[in-house]
Amino acid sequence: MKRKINNEKSLIEFLVDNFFDTPELAAQAVKLGVVSINDRLIKRHGITVNEETDKVKVVGDGKIFVSRGGYKLLEGIKVFGVDPKDKVCLDIGASTGGFTDCLLQYGAKEIYAIDTAYGQFDWKLRGNPKVHCIERMNVRYLLPDKVYATPETPKATLCVIDVSFISVIKLIPSIQHLLTGPDRSEFIILIKPQFEAGKNQVGRGGLIKNPSIHLDILYEFVSNAYRVGLDIKKVKHSPLLGASGNLEFIAYATWPKAGPLVNPMLKDWLSKIIEIAYTELKVN
Repeated sequence: MKRKINNEKSLIEFLVDNFFDTPELAAQAVKLGVVSINDRLIKRHGITVNEETDKVKVVGDGKIFVSRGGYKLLEGIKVFGVDPKDKVCLDIGASTGGFTDCLLQYGAKEIYAIDTAYGQFDWKLRGNPKVHCIERMNVRYLLPDKVYATPETPKATLCVIDVSFISVIKLIPSIQHLLTGPDRSEFIILIKPQFEAGKNQVGRGGLIKNPSIHLDILYEFVSNAYRVGLDIKKVKHSPLLGASGNLEFIAYATWPKAGPLVNPMLKDWLSKIIEIAYTELKVN
């Protein structure tokens, strides 16, 4: 039998000592795919770590959400300085509820969680009185009277978006009808390049691993967002790759746009963001 050396301990034990309150929470974090050792994502917890030589990272600083999406939104909240506390929010593409869970944990007053699917939304969140789950509903055809109880019901001022198989840009005009108005509306958008790309830009398996293609896609996204009234003020790569291994980005936007023209330095700005993403997440 291999002897355990003094500076080694089980991964779960290490996580409990440094990040989580219980072994159950530590195991859940591993299952969610937010724990890495020496920059390698860990998907099983029956291993040991060396406290002196192994570099263990946990996305989300010890928080647990119902899905990986919560960690992506958390990154936007932290990096962009957005405070959901006491705000009415829209969660577009709610799925299992990762974004909604994150908003709740950061003090959102009320959340309207909208998705075309049915039965995916987490049951714990579904029972929360702050959450209104609207299923089997495409936001492109959703009018305010189907969301809010009365015309006097306060509308959302913060919208978070995580959708697949459609460009976010196509949804923005419909979403704007559901918000308070252009004087005080904010967006945190998860950009999935494979769903914003043209047919010739996506590789085998739906993957994009070319920085020049990512640049073209992000440039078009920001420009098109501007055309529909949004001002993309900040962009950062997501701390987690998508389910298929795709690089994703998070954007912070306000409505309305600030001025008449897109920033002429936009490509330089986006190039630096992409370069950092490829380096930190080791995209190849």
